[in-house]
Amino acid sequence: MNQQTDRKRRLLGLHLCVQSRAKYLGVARQMKAYEDLLYERWRQQVEATLPTLLKKNLLRSELTAATKQDENGTAEHADGMYCVITDL
Repeated sequence: MNQQTDRKRRLLGLHLCVQSRAKYLGVARQMKAYEDLLYERWRQQVEATLPTLLKKNLLRSELTAATKQDENGTAEHADGMYCVITDL
């Protein structure tokens, strides 16, 4: 009888292992699907906004009353720093 009980325990343990593995794989598939969904949403958002962002200037210079600009577009600020102002 002891062998029969031991065999039942092993079969039960094997059955629990199979169930646990199936549950783990199910959760992993759901997580992958969610990750793919988030990536697709992010990609669509980037594709929609990227052209507009690429058209914007990264650097901008504001001329003030304390700034003198010569005919070449070079401006000297009151603090002695220089910048070139161009229109793109």
